[in-house]
Amino acid sequence: MRRLLKFIVIITLLSFQTVLTAQSKKELLEQNEELKKRFNELTVEKKNIEKQKMLLEADRQELSRKTKALDEAVKKKQQELKLSEQEIESSKDLIKQKTYEIIEKNANISNLEEEKKISDLIAKHNELELINKRSAQKILILGISLIGLISLLLLFMFINRKKASKILELEKKKSDQLLLNILPQEIADELKNTQKTQARSYDLSTVLFADIKDFTGISATLKPSVLIQELDFIFGAFDDIIQKHNIEKIKVIGDCFMCVGGIPNANTTNPEDVVYAAIEMQEFMHRMKEERLKTKGQVYEVRIGINTGPIVAGVIGSKKFAYDVWGDTVNLASRLEAACEAGKINISANTYERVKDKFACVYRGKIDVKGKTGLDMYFVTNAVVTKQIIENIPSAS
Repeated sequence: MRRLLKFIVIITLLSFQTVLTAQSKKELLEQNEELKKRFNELTVEKKNIEKQKMLLEADRQELSRKTKALDEAVKKKQQELKLSEQEIESSKDLIKQKTYEIIEKNANISNLEEEKKISDLIAKHNELELINKRSAQKILILGISLIGLISLLLLFMFINRKKASKILELEKKKSDQLLLNILPQEIADELKNTQKTQARSYDLSTVLFADIKDFTGISATLKPSVLIQELDFIFGAFDDIIQKHNIEKIKVIGDCFMCVGGIPNANTTNPEDVVYAAIEMQEFMHRMKEERLKTKGQVYEVRIGINTGPIVAGVIGSKKFAYDVWGDTVNLASRLEAACEAGKINISANTYERVKDKFACVYRGKIDVKGKTGLDMYFVTNAVVTKQIIENIPSAS
């Protein structure tokens, strides 16, 4: 039994060894195949490298051959130049020798023909010298003319450039002025520097709306050209008035004139500045009315509404810029103007609290307007308007 077990163990071990040997052999064969494949690839790469090396060697030899050929050509040209120089020197010596011979012959020969030949030679020589002098003069004149032409051209270019620079500067001033007619200085500068502007909030500003009474009825009786002329006259005077009081014009909508104090540069005096401007506007309209009554012309009366409070101001649009303001303060100022009487100035409680110590005002009570109920309103009745202010009011004609 033991022998049988030993025999079985031995048989098992031999079988296991045979299996391991077969696997190892298979792995070795695979590795051998891989090494052969890698060897073949390296052999191909080696051949490619040798081929490239041979090509490079051929290029180097070709370059060396061309370099030698070029050197030989240069040497040949140098030799030819030397030969040419030698020939020229020999020709010079020959000419000198011939000249000396001719001089000697001229000294000894009395034959008229020889003298004539010599005279002809001298004449031709003189003629050649004269031609050379004339050619030199022509070249000199041509050079001077060319220099003069270039100088004139440079001068013309300089003058044109200077004129163009002046024109560009003038056009820039015009465009800047046109921009300032649309936008405030600070906003225009910001727009030019950054190509955009940021909307700004103002805690204290005063909005004024001025509207012509019964403008629709008046416009029906006037020619369009006359109507535009009248509006331009009135609102042009308003422009001059608000400019004195540091007030920013916003826009004109039909017969409605809108401006705001305290923007774009914030200040604390804008309530009284705007009320002073409103008084001057009504003073101007009163004087204009008196003059028109004398000449039996068209009479105009203006309602003015003023409100003080916070607003937002900025530029809208990307093509035609417009500086505008938004907020409840603006809307309420428009309502105050609509609730005003012709020839008077209607202010809100917000404005009244800031100007009551400088202007005489009459309380109108609580008045309902569109979107608001029970608003306190005041009429400005008088103020200390100096003689200088009245004299500066544009005259109506």
